[in-house]
Amino acid sequence: MRPDADLRRRLPGLFLSAHRRHRTRAPENDFARRRWPAGYVVAYEVARSNLTLGMTVVADCVNPLSVTREGWRAVAASTSTDVLEVEIVCSDQTEHRRRVEARRTDVRDFTPPTWEATMFQYAMTKRSAGLLMYRRTAGGLEVLLVHPGGPYWAGRDAGVWSLPKGEYESDFEDALDAAKREFAEETGFAPGFPLTFLGEVRLRSGKIVTAWAFAGDCDPADMVSNSIDIEWPPHSGRLEKFPEADRAAWLTTEAARQRIHPEQRAFIARLEALGV
Repeated sequence: MRPDADLRRRLPGLFLSAHRRHRTRAPENDFARRRWPAGYVVAYEVARSNLTLGMTVVADCVNPLSVTREGWRAVAASTSTDVLEVEIVCSDQTEHRRRVEARRTDVRDFTPPTWEATMFQYAMTKRSAGLLMYRRTAGGLEVLLVHPGGPYWAGRDAGVWSLPKGEYESDFEDALDAAKREFAEETGFAPGFPLTFLGEVRLRSGKIVTAWAFAGDCDPADMVSNSIDIEWPPHSGRLEKFPEADRAAWLTTEAARQRIHPEQRAFIARLEALGV
């Protein structure tokens, strides 16, 4: 059964599917192109009318642009309705590419995007920012890393640790503000000053991570992380709460290179190059 059909069966209410319209080719002339967002405006008003009647509305929309997400939030706010945003992604990049390249469509005159175009779109919309705390000890330079929480990461160690970071929408939040917010949320510690820019790295997924560093100290045992909801067990329909980061540790730069996400090693190299 298709996921959207299963959702309709489980959750009675209005089901708005915006993805089919989004797959159709954009108009060629300027007049039609200016009218292109009209479909979303209509969908927003249909949702608003039904929410006013007390109905549940599910909007199935593959468009990841922040402006369209903000539109759905505004609809919910205007009707004093709670909004739940669910994003489904394929975590296996090999499988993701296979699905993209094997995709077929029945939409006339529409050519599905290539893998390169898909990654470009992902890179344009996915950004993350965080802070790397460091200290000097008798053993040399150390950095504070966190281990991701949740059942998927419970048995993994090498290559999965990270600086405390999180996603943000560049249209609505500054990267540095997001980095400080995410650091505080994932660790419970206040970010220090001054902050030194470490630049950006691009993950294999296409996501861009921006980081800053600061000198500080803390006891990892005092870490308090925010929680996230994960469906567990898989396909059970039950959401369980897990800490976004389940532990933190001070690591020498050599040890950190073994544990941190491979693309984030560049941040450690840049920190060492500063001679802090």
